[in-house]
Amino acid sequence: MAPVPSVQLPAFAPSVPNLQVSATSASQTGGGLLDRTSASQALRQTETDFDKNFLLTIGGTHPGPVDSVDIPTTTPKPKPYILNAGKTGLPIAEGPRPSWLVKEDELVIDARSPQFGGMLIIQPVLMDADGGWGKPKASRPRWLRSILATNRFHARQHGHAVVLRWHPTHPQLTKWQRRQCGSKVDERTCTKNNERENFNWEKHLMLSEYLTSPQNFTHVLMLDADAALVKHPLNILGEIAKQMEARNLDVFLTSEDWLKYGENRINGGFLMTRNSAWTRHLFQDTFRAHVKGPGGLRAWKIGLEHQECSSNEQICLNDIMS
Repeated sequence: MAPVPSVQLPAFAPSVPNLQVSATSASQTGGGLLDRTSASQALRQTETDFDKNFLLTIGGTHPGPVDSVDIPTTTPKPKPYILNAGKTGLPIAEGPRPSWLVKEDELVIDARSPQFGGMLIIQPVLMDADGGWGKPKASRPRWLRSILATNRFHARQHGHAVVLRWHPTHPQLTKWQRRQCGSKVDERTCTKNNERENFNWEKHLMLSEYLTSPQNFTHVLMLDADAALVKHPLNILGEIAKQMEARNLDVFLTSEDWLKYGENRINGGFLMTRNSAWTRHLFQDTFRAHVKGPGGLRAWKIGLEHQECSSNEQICLNDIMS
């Protein structure tokens, strides 16, 4: 198979190196690494190749001041989520809850040896208002429990840790979202109207939180909970980490290869990150830009200026590439 050419995009600013996207075929990364399915097809767990994988890296820091943005946070006793939330039926590990977990997150497995550093898989399992991902006081859907069990097995095989987020961060609504809803729309309706995008943004918040964990993880993988790691004999994350190290890359992304003409569009369901200062700044920046909303964030720690992220997190990452 002929190699896929790399794409060199323009620099953001004279002081910031170019953003480089290198596409590699699935066969080059082991093939059949990830099976991402719809809820109705999740139990099939077929080994579907991603034809393209994005490898993203940007270096450099911005010399100027950064905008002050209030980041949502959940207290030790969080306010109950106004819509649906619950952890019944999730594969939570037995024993004492580790002190390094963030907010209400739960540990599925910690197979690291020693239990410091290493690789962490984080998965949001937030209940949507329509109940597709579970309903309060009921066990989670079978398709979801099957996928989580599959990923737990893979983590056990290769010495990773897995953490779930079942409770949305409070507050969910940003100030600009509340303003857009207007005074005639109540809090519950406004929250539901923005739930899908805010749940997606929770991914970037989780990444920024666990990349700065005192556990000092070498890599953190954000994996959508409808995605299964199915090729268990292969250390998938270890092989990706080797590629990232060889190419000096900070973030490994997948493309929207399920979408026609989507091979150059980022899919936010698989984000493999190397724990570096730049990566920590990236996801702090993107989430701060989300909180800031229309008008954009004036100065980013990674070197961007006046970049807006008032839609979903995938569009934000694609805009950074443009």
